[in-house]
Amino acid sequence: MSVVRELDDISAPLCPIGHETIPWFHELQPMRIGTTVPNRTGDELNNEPDMDFPTIFTAIAADPRYQANLDWGEPRRGHPEGTVRAHIAELETNLKRLRSQLTEEVVWKLKILIHVHDSFKAEAKSGVPITHPESHASLARAFLADFCDDADLLAMVQYHDEPYALYQQVRSKGSCNRDRFETLLKGIQDWNLFLAFCLIDGCTEGKGRDPLIWLFSAVEGRVESRFGMMDIIP
Repeated sequence: MSVVRELDDISAPLCPIGHETIPWFHELQPMRIGTTVPNRTGDELNNEPDMDFPTIFTAIAADPRYQANLDWGEPRRGHPEGTVRAHIAELETNLKRLRSQLTEEVVWKLKILIHVHDSFKAEAKSGVPITHPESHASLARAFLADFCDDADLLAMVQYHDEPYALYQQVRSKGSCNRDRFETLLKGIQDWNLFLAFCLIDGCTEGKGRDPLIWLFSAVEGRVESRFGMMDIIP
């Protein structure tokens, strides 16, 4: 089975993709890594009947594993801002631009996605499949799993680069693997949240808007979301 390779946004090449369905969201299990967070552990947060996303975010931001990676990164294609810290700051600005369209809970979920999704690139193994336990997405997913068991948030962290990978297939071959696209549609439950994150992560200084234009066109009529092409930030 062919799988998508680790992506550093637009800088890494894609490997060949077959037409078989990749069982992404069924094979992956939460992984435990590192130490517990100060004051409240991930397990304690997981055991609460209703997840308190502001508290989860605060615990993530205080965790030394997260803090250790913030200054990793040099200016490069797709990321002229360089460091993870600078990337997060740019995405926080985009979040403020969408704030009027978001509920308080969605804002906190997006803050978690913003701060976690790329924060383990410093520790990632280069050139491995996205489902490899040492890919930056898998490491980020594993980290988040220490704080919450929200399956949808975990899936979004693991596959935040998947829409761009599908767009690259369209750009290079004229179409994307339909099985992969359908699996993504089924694997993400809250498309309002996921598309909001795609807007926030995709509307940065170093990224073109064509991948987002393709994504919104591809999911039109297939998912429910208040967001569309008109929300793409110039």
